[in-house]
Amino acid sequence: EERTIEDEILRCPECGTLYDDPNITECPADGATLVRLGEQDDLIGKVVAGRFKVESLLGAGGMGAVYKAHQLSVDRPVALKLLKREITADSLAVKRFLVEAKATSRLQNNHTLTVYDFGQTEDGRFFMAMEFLEGRDLRAKLDAETRLPLAHAIKVMDGMAESLAEAHTLGIVHRDL
Repeated sequence: EERTIEDEILRCPECGTLYDDPNITECPADGATLVRLGEQDDLIGKVVAGRFKVESLLGAGGMGAVYKAHQLSVDRPVALKLLKREITADSLAVKRFLVEAKATSRLQNNHTLTVYDFGQTEDGRFFMAMEFLEGRDLRAKLDAETRLPLAHAIKVMDGMAESLAEAHTLGIVHRDL
């Protein structure tokens, strides 16, 4: 398989900065997951499930990707999590995703993202539409500031613990912590 220069260059989907170091996977400026310049994302600009217009890629991982999208019916930005097409063949992964979507949609804590909707796209991919928050995540903040002042760190940990406590009372265990 022939590779081009576009396959070697990485781009931040948030700020547009280009990187040629294959060891960098996240943008040092904003923490966004870098994407290969040569990769075309066929979802950008499309309407998914008849109600979410995809605007940009926020990040990607082994199971799928998260996009910034616009929920047309209520005119609001959302984070749209989509499983990869090949994952739809894995019934266990799909079941876990749907259980996560249902369980998470029951959470109401101020420190937990709100799940607005979930389902399946026209081409069979599973999705979850969640509250979209502007700003940078904790990883990007720590990369920029090295460490948090003690009072701020306690506030962050308290919010996380409060959110997890609600999840645990509903029998939900967060597997990625």
